[in-house]
Amino acid sequence: MFLEDLEVNQLISHYEREKVNIDEPAVLVRLNRLFHYDMTEIELYDATRGAWRIGEDRKKVKYAFAVFDGIVHEVYKVVAWFKAGSTFNTRGSDFDENRWEFVGQKAEEAIRSKYI
Repeated sequence: MFLEDLEVNQLISHYEREKVNIDEPAVLVRLNRLFHYDMTEIELYDATRGAWRIGEDRKKVKYAFAVFDGIVHEVYKVVAWFKAGSTFNTRGSDFDENRWEFVGQKAEEAIRSKYI
């Protein structure tokens, strides 16, 4: 039986992971309940960007890391923060008023390759 490409990538990311020291002002978003290996790019982005309880320090955040099982799966550059549910997303809009979401884009390649 041959392993599918997705399964091979899962095994490689699990067994070849390395510790990283994050030097950038960032928030690590653990996607323990939302993550699955066959997520689309937009699903991963939406799961990472909100809706989170995060205080005023959010204004200092430059990057958001999508993390599952201790592995960084993607890094996004945060452009701005908004009240949760106030921007278009695939997860709905019924969030409590103390939650926030960001809009952004994939981080530049130098940052992504440093951490993913």
